[in-house]
Amino acid sequence: AEDFFKRFDQAMQTAYPAAYAVQAEAVATLPAVPNSSKEAASSGIPIWVWIGIAAVIAVAILAMR
Repeated sequence: AEDFFKRFDQAMQTAYPAAYAVQAEAVATLPAVPNSSKEAASSGIPIWVWIGIAAVIAVAILAMR
């Protein structure tokens, strides 16, 4: 599968070189700001959502008994 994607990417680069140049330019202009350790460890889902999911699972387990 990896060979397929490499060949596909090469074919797309030869067919549409301008698109890859724009993409490379956009990546080059991104600011290099490191994430804090808290942001890197966070999945982006608030804790209250996880608590709600756990509560729903607990109720579902108790309802099956």
